[in-house]
Amino acid sequence: MKIAAVSDIHSPKYLREFVESLKIRKYHDIALVLLAGDIIDKGAVSFMRPVINAIKKTFKSRIIGIYGNEEYDSVKNDIKREFNDVIWLDDETYFYETSDIKVAIVGSRGVLDRPTWWQQRNIPNIREIYLARIKKIESLLRAVPKNYKKILLTHYSPTYATLVGEDKRVWPMLGSRRLEKIILNTRPKIVIHGHAHRSVKVEAWLRGVRIINVAFPARKEVTVIDFSEGLEKYLI
Repeated sequence: MKIAAVSDIHSPKYLREFVESLKIRKYHDIALVLLAGDIIDKGAVSFMRPVINAIKKTFKSRIIGIYGNEEYDSVKNDIKREFNDVIWLDDETYFYETSDIKVAIVGSRGVLDRPTWWQQRNIPNIREIYLARIKKIESLLRAVPKNYKKILLTHYSPTYATLVGEDKRVWPMLGSRRLEKIILNTRPKIVIHGHAHRSVKVEAWLRGVRIINVAFPARKEVTVIDFSEGLEKYLI
């Protein structure tokens, strides 16, 4: 089983480059396409359409998405309604089964160790929101039955390890080390995130758990992950 994952297309900003990247390689036997947030820029819902159309043209696969910070809270319902053929996860779990494998995808925007200046000014209770979300993510991961392989899908980075390349002073506003303990305690098979555009270390291991940054500006292509070897094989 293979999955394809991407984030931070910021359509229309990187739309042309994204569409062109899909023509460079052949994608075979992709079961799921995971969208790790910031597919559009500044809440521009209409620019989601060309991205979804390009994905559907390339992949005959189920699409699962989460919201990034550019999918504003005010447009989440519009996105979910207009693109109802995508399974949108908002601190929720999606269970996927085949005759060979059972996978549980826990999807969330994620959390930051330090809210951005914009968030501090415009969302007075943002710290409480993040604290509650951390607990929710842990609860969802712990609730997954043991016979399912767990994937944690977030927009913000759940570690600083994949933020290398970004200005170290802003790492707390790009991700959260607080999720590392939860990852270690709940042991998802793989963790996928976006948001880190300038990352030069797009993959890291956290005591046996693989963490992958799939941000399009960092990778310039869709990331493919192969489950056929127990999630040990990672195709760049």
